[in-house]
Amino acid sequence: MDQYIVCARADPRIESHLKANAGRPADLAFAGFMEKELRDAGCVMDGKTVPAYVNGIFFSLDARFLQSLACGEAHPRLQFQPERMTFLDRFIFGTDD
Repeated sequence: MDQYIVCARADPRIESHLKANAGRPADLAFAGFMEKELRDAGCVMDGKTVPAYVNGIFFSLDARFLQSLACGEAHPRLQFQPERMTFLDRFIFGTDD
């Protein structure tokens, strides 16, 4: 529980990407989206793939992996608010609509 964040709703861009890539396994499509966006945000991946999974309607991300990234000068942290979580002020995950 202290490593993975799991949510029922993702940023609309992620939902759209999964729908547009419905022919690919959802895990690969989700991880590919996150990897591209993280690189675009200046995060150093060091050849690692993003541990991102889709299980039915739930999205799962490895919080330790996200928090280990260096993105430019910053070491970003997950930000938790009631009903949602954000990362880099760029991704939104939560349980509300």
